[in-house]
Amino acid sequence: STVASLGTGRQRLAAASDKNGYVYAIGGSIFSGRSSIVEQYDPATDTCTEVASLSIARNVLAAASDNDGHIYAIGGEDADFNTLTLVEQYVPATDTWTEVASLSIGRNLLAAASDNDGHIYAIGGQDTNFNTLTLVEQYDPATDTWTEVASLGTPKRELAATSGADGRIYAIGGRNANIIESAIVEQYDPPTN
Repeated sequence: STVASLGTGRQRLAAASDKNGYVYAIGGSIFSGRSSIVEQYDPATDTCTEVASLSIARNVLAAASDNDGHIYAIGGEDADFNTLTLVEQYVPATDTWTEVASLSIGRNLLAAASDNDGHIYAIGGQDTNFNTLTLVEQYDPATDTWTEVASLGTPKRELAATSGADGRIYAIGGRNANIIESAIVEQYDPPTN
């Protein structure tokens, strides 16, 4: 069923939810270019409210949340078409975005998900030279560090990712290095990498 609309229509945005069940629509593209707008949807009241904006406007980014309910806006592309290493953390309790450790390389068109331990994964995407990537990095909120983990079996961009109840991360579909739509689904097991 249709629920409350965004205050600003957007495409190529990211979304994540916090531990209180609020859903966040983050950045994206609007008619005039990139957007830094972030809106919070409250399922209990069926309302969408604008909250603190990203530090810069960007689209084709990814987002995920940790076990503390903090939201991470990962990579993407800025208004000057620069592919970003930038990662920002949103703390709902204080309505603030703070820059945290950057990705090892700039990436856009990537996916993100979190595991049962609250680690965040930045999965695949495209680099500054338009290469489609197999790169997967794991972010540890406790140490504010990114670590490269096992790569995807196939390069993917414009993919989706989610975590399962089994604690595994699933990388779903996307486009391969030849820009052809992929039906491949890959499963990542964090304890065994």
